[in-house]
Formats: sequence, structure tokens, C-alpha cells
Amino acid sequence: MAPAQTLRWIESGKAPSAANVELACTEPYIVGGHTGSGYWTDAGRRTTLAGLYAAGDVSGGAPMKFVTGALAEGGIAAETALSDMERFPVSSDAAPVENSDYERLLSPGGNEADAFRLEEAMQSVMDQYAGGIGTDYRYDAESLSEARRKIKALQRQAVDLRASDMGGLLRVYELRDRLTVCETLIAHMEARRETRWPGFGVRTDYPGKDNSFTLHVNSRLTDGETRIIYRKLAREAET
Repeated sequence: MAPAQTLRWIESGKAPSAANVELACTEPYIVGGHTGSGYWTDAGRRTTLAGLYAAGDVSGGAPMKFVTGALAEGGIAAETALSDMERFPVSSDAAPVENSDYERLLSPGGNEADAFRLEEAMQSVMDQYAGGIGTDYRYDAESLSEARRKIKALQRQAVDLRASDMGGLLRVYELRDRLTVCETLIAHMEARRETRWPGFGVRTDYPGKDNSFTLHVNSRLTDGETRIIYRKLAREAET
């Protein structure tokens, strides 16, 4: 699962029987590697958005896949993408696509430091208000509401970001995407009013497990708002 840990053992000369493994926890994010979460895909790892594929941690519904499974899914996704591309040939003399947002962001005098600053602020918000390591993965309705308000404010600031080169442009777009992921994650955490996986996250206003939430909590981004969709598990839907 963690090749880097093996290298640490080799470098230190101490096997796990001689020294405890140091654990480094992380903040919540949309992930399917250890739970049933992540993005819904078909067998070819296509998501519900045409042209977008998911593999590894972000491909949901297959918990505990680890590194080898993630690599296999990456291969499946790549083969599917190549196959799909053959159905949509691009003419060599096709006219270039105009992208006003692209041109607006990539401008002289852009400051990549602003993107880094907003990303640090984003990490701080999610850590403090959305069940990060700083709060021992604990959160409630009030803290999630504050997290959403602060993430919305960062999204508004991100609109004014500029980049001086292609590397900076990539950082700006990555920040935008991550802020959307934050907003989606907050909506999911609010929707699941229980504590199903203590240790990964404890909702202090709903500290117990609630069997009425033995279901899928899905979402769809519509007109800039995250719409929550509750779906029964497959075995229950069949009955």
C-alpha cells in the first residue's frame, strides 16, 4: 500500500518489529480507496461526465483497492479514453477554439503567489471547520456551515486570480477545482447526519450510527449548487 514506508525501513535499518510506524493523517477529501465513496464510473472507468475518467482513489465503490488496484484502474481508464477518442476524430485543419476565460487568466503581471495563498487558506478552512486533523476529525452542523461560507468567499477571490505562464495557469485551475471539491465534500458531510466511520470523522452533533443512512449519498452540481441525492443500496433497490 505504501512503498515509501518500505524505503523508510531500509534507510533507518529498523524493521517494524523494532520500531513503530509513524502515522501521518490527512484532511478529508473525496476518496474511494478506503470507503465506498468517490465518483461513480462504469466498467471502463467513465464518469457521468462525458470525457472525464476516474481511477484509483477517486473511483468509488471498491474499497481497499490500494496501489496495485489503482494502477490497474489507471490502465483501464487509459484504454477506454483511447478507444473513445477513435470515435471522435479531430480534423488537422480544425479551427482553434477560443477560450475567453483562458485568455483572461493568462495575462502579463500575473502573480502565482496569490494562488498559493488562497490554497493555504483553503487547507486551513477545511482543517479547522470540516473535520481536519486540527480538530481530531470532529465537526458539526455549525462548523460545516462556517466552512461553506468561507469556501464560498475563497471561490469569489479565485475569480480575480491571474497567471503569468502555463504553470501558473495550471495552479489557478487546480485551485478552482479543489474549491469545488471542498464545497461538494461539505455538502456530503452535512447530508450524512450520523457518525458511520469513527476515526475517519466524528460528527459531534450526531455521534452515533443511524441505520436510516445505510444508503448512498450522491450529488450533482446544478447551476453552481450541489444537489444531494439519496439512493438505496443495490440489494435494497432490487427488493
